[in-house]
Amino acid sequence: MKFEKFLLDDYMQTPQGKKVYSFFADLKHIYFHNRKKVYDFVDSILDVSCAEESYSPDGVNLDEREFEKKETISSIEEFITKAENYWKNFSNDEARANQGEIPFLSFLGFLAHPNYTFPYLFPQHFYKFSEICRLFEIQIPVLPGKAQHLERILYYYDLCRSLYDFRMQHNLSPVELCVFLYGFAIRFLEKFIEMELPKPNQIFMLGATENDAQGTLSQKFNEDDICCWQGCSEILPGDIILLYERAPYKRIGSIWRAVSPGFDDPFHYFPGKVFMSHPIQDIPMVTFDDLKQNPVWSKNGLIRCNMQGIGFKNSAVTHEEYEALKKLFKKKDPSFSLKKLPEPPPYAKFFHDDLDDERDVEEKLLEPLLTKLGYNVKKEFTRQFPIRMGRGERFYPDYALHATGKNGNERADFIWEAKYRIPTQKQLREDYGQARSYAVRLSCHGMGLVSQEGIWISWAKDHFSFEKLCKYSWNELQNPDIFGKLKTAIHGIL
Repeated sequence: MKFEKFLLDDYMQTPQGKKVYSFFADLKHIYFHNRKKVYDFVDSILDVSCAEESYSPDGVNLDEREFEKKETISSIEEFITKAENYWKNFSNDEARANQGEIPFLSFLGFLAHPNYTFPYLFPQHFYKFSEICRLFEIQIPVLPGKAQHLERILYYYDLCRSLYDFRMQHNLSPVELCVFLYGFAIRFLEKFIEMELPKPNQIFMLGATENDAQGTLSQKFNEDDICCWQGCSEILPGDIILLYERAPYKRIGSIWRAVSPGFDDPFHYFPGKVFMSHPIQDIPMVTFDDLKQNPVWSKNGLIRCNMQGIGFKNSAVTHEEYEALKKLFKKKDPSFSLKKLPEPPPYAKFFHDDLDDERDVEEKLLEPLLTKLGYNVKKEFTRQFPIRMGRGERFYPDYALHATGKNGNERADFIWEAKYRIPTQKQLREDYGQARSYAVRLSCHGMGLVSQEGIWISWAKDHFSFEKLCKYSWNELQNPDIFGKLKTAIHGIL
């Protein structure tokens, strides 16, 4: 949506808007004289408690008088140059050790240089910031890779430049920018944490350190307690998480459910994150040696490398491995009820290691589906059908039904785009936008997206509306009635 300044002005006249404005206008005094108020504010916009550890690091003593000095920096370019000159002396390993300090440093930066910085108040919640930027069309750079720790520190200053440009474009003060980010814009975010869970698609094994095992995980959790944990972007709400305690026990210590998609947080020592809940802690002890000696688990990549890189390497667990784990539980404790454990649905079988890329999705999911729908894939569909779209550039829809024409006169009845994964709403919107542009260009009657998560169908009669996308999971497509309706709909419109 396009940002309109008058809407922010209206918000700042509301009781809540006035409260948020007052908070940021007096932020320096509040931080030094009523710091708990800062923690409470940050935690309230995050719906979880983590502000104190992010904005009061151990061993840091600050003098308020240091922030009373006048700002001597005269431009955003000068500010960023000074910041880059400071950080360029850090090695990549040193940068990693400081990566998690960016939220705190951004806060101090704002107190000292409010014209050129912004306080980053989304620790372990970068997805909220990136979604705000997407919604309000704020252009931000592509996030550097997870191993580029120094670049990820400098990424904060790239964001400073982007938000400075946004602020100048809309004539906002530094305080008004903060009100926009942490009062106005967050009201438009979709719910991220899902406590009413869908059935799981996949199973993952994540790691816990010795401090985790003897500290956080040693307590008894309630069913609805939420933990932010090291995860990966492939995780979706509902997925099963096996939490492996690397030390001192070397065991699978508990089983959880993901209540958010996995996401990348650049300003944390462990960038991959996921929120999990619904813990099952009273499980029989299955150790690393038990897994290593098991004929199924002994083939697992993490087991073969002695759990090195857990949380970074592919940590997906197959159906077969999960079933073997249940047998190990029963072997350890015959009285243990397997009914306590979450069960993946039948369509989880599509999440196997033999699906490694988009081509696998095409050959092992999409083409069998098209055949079942009654098409002769080789005769009726054209793969990578070349079309021109603007300035002579060529694009190639994956599967075009009854494709004809060339040199700007290309047509097709229906197109399918295959993706390896469509794990988030954001990714769905991006992939939908690409497929829609092809479908409109080819004057199609309909279009489809397919991935490991299922299929999405959109129709020209609905103007290819994103809100009217029809989603079918692979489990639903096994139902003859549902599949019959889909088949009738596709053949009836063509």
